[in-house]
Amino acid sequence: MEERTERVLKGLGDFIDGYEYHYPNEINENNVHNIKGILSSEGKDIYCIAFGAEF
Repeated sequence: MEERTERVLKGLGDFIDGYEYHYPNEINENNVHNIKGILSSEGKDIYCIAFGAEF
């Protein structure tokens, strides 16, 4: 997901201010810090939707 985020920033970075990720498939405890670092270096935000809750 980190590589995809960098690729999207290169192509759409000037047009989009925030990016949506789905938890836990796209963003999770293992990659959130890396993704936040990539986005914040370009002044972008994360919009996150919880997905697949277990009961």
